[in-house]
Amino acid sequence: MLCLHMPHLATDLARRAHRDGPGLSPSDDFSGPGLPTLNPPPVAPDLPPVGPGSPMVAPQARALTPRPLVLTPRPLVLTQRRGGALHVARVCPAAEAVGLRPGITLAEAQAHVPGLMALPYEPHADQACLGRLARWAERFSPTVEAVAPDTLLLEVGGCARLFRGEENLARQAVAGLRRQGFYAVGAIADTIGAACALATMSEQEVLVAPEGQASAFLAGLPPASLRIDATVAEQLDALGVRTIGDLLMLPRSVLPVRFGPQLVLRLAQALGELPERVLPDRRAGPACVRRALDGEVSGLAELQQVAREALHELCERVFPRGEALRRVDCTLLYERAPPASFSLRLARAGRSQRHLQELLARRLETRRCAAGVVGLTLTATETARWTGTQGDLFQPAVDRRQEALGELVDRLAARLGYAAILRPRLVDDHQPELAFRNVCVAEAGLAGLGAPPNRSVAARDAPGEPGAIGPGGAALGRMRRPARLLSSPRLIPAITTARGGAPEWFELEGRGRVVRRAWGPERIETGWWRGADVRRDYFRVETEDGAQAWIFHDASRRQWFVHGWFE
Repeated sequence: MLCLHMPHLATDLARRAHRDGPGLSPSDDFSGPGLPTLNPPPVAPDLPPVGPGSPMVAPQARALTPRPLVLTPRPLVLTQRRGGALHVARVCPAAEAVGLRPGITLAEAQAHVPGLMALPYEPHADQACLGRLARWAERFSPTVEAVAPDTLLLEVGGCARLFRGEENLARQAVAGLRRQGFYAVGAIADTIGAACALATMSEQEVLVAPEGQASAFLAGLPPASLRIDATVAEQLDALGVRTIGDLLMLPRSVLPVRFGPQLVLRLAQALGELPERVLPDRRAGPACVRRALDGEVSGLAELQQVAREALHELCERVFPRGEALRRVDCTLLYERAPPASFSLRLARAGRSQRHLQELLARRLETRRCAAGVVGLTLTATETARWTGTQGDLFQPAVDRRQEALGELVDRLAARLGYAAILRPRLVDDHQPELAFRNVCVAEAGLAGLGAPPNRSVAARDAPGEPGAIGPGGAALGRMRRPARLLSSPRLIPAITTARGGAPEWFELEGRGRVVRRAWGPERIETGWWRGADVRRDYFRVETEDGAQAWIFHDASRRQWFVHGWFE
């Protein structure tokens, strides 16, 4: 486990924002040139173990980088209003060095330190910044948790080899945070509790506890490093329990009675007696790519080229996380006009950059403005977990058909809009013409569309089986449904000789048709609560030319209707 503790996150962020100007916000992406990548750095040379004079007295401890003296040009405090006065909420190291502490009034602090820099304290900005740093830290491990107010936890057990060891990984993470203006202390240990305790109390910037020796490192630390309540730490100190080693000498059974269950829980977690996992925040904000153009761009070809590059970068951010794109929002920024936005919505989540670039290029063709574009933003608003596609031995092309169908729907939607593309959805209704609803593809998805028909059902009800009237046998309990259903039944003249049987002849569109075979009847009725009763006897009939129709006799009206055709 790697713990990255940033004890001065609030003041570092405030100083960074004050230095860079009001254009910086906590939601800015902490990535760019000069930040660490996954390329492993040279192996750090072995440094001598921590000496006996160090507060971290433990065997074979290696401090990679000595903690430097933090020097700032001016002392900085962050203030909050309580009652009618401003009070100091956070202090930077320089302010702490001259005796300023949280809780005093701003007037007292300014009287003590002339020229003191004071900025408002914004806790929500700190948390937003911590979340962005957690997403930045995913370059070191896919499992990162942001722990308020100033800590990042990383599961690095399976990632250390990519950086030639845990030491280099920790050093690279701390150096990356420092280059962004955030002072950090990194510690690696077997457990989350041990790593947090070492990072909180360590005198070095980076400390690695060898495997299985976390308890030796913890013995000299104060109990407050175990992430317990301040009141519990004060009670232990009042009793003379100054270190975790002193705490371990007490009977474990009496601790919950005197200090509550939290102390025993944290102690067991730090020693590895109880499991504790890193819980990454999967609600992280959407990936976003911004492009600022050199001057105004009015040519379509230039704009499409910039959009392609931005889309490629967006895919490079989303795809390594095992996700596929479902919706991408695009915003065009103009210098002399308000921003214009549109969305690319995919019928099914996909990872084809070629298809996405084609859709984006088509949408840009319709987004022309007299003013030139000065900036572009692409945001992955909706993503989905990517499971991949795998063919089947007997139906290897099912996924390819679904993919082609999804791309077709996307191309149509790019020109017509998704509201114009509908698909039928089955609903619970016995009356066939009311048993479906046309819904927007964007809402219903493409599940089931393009799939091959159920051949077993088709074979069971094939003509010539014992289920046909006449050359067949007894009537079927439930017949097949036609592939093509008329929007409303069409009245037809028909002749039948057997009461309750299928017709021998009917006329459709001015042409008489002789029935060779028939299947049925199947009675379909509606409930009394629907108003006028519907009582129909359906037949599947085959004419002399081989066509198969779905017809029914309306018992209440005593008329025949054709309702669909079998393909």
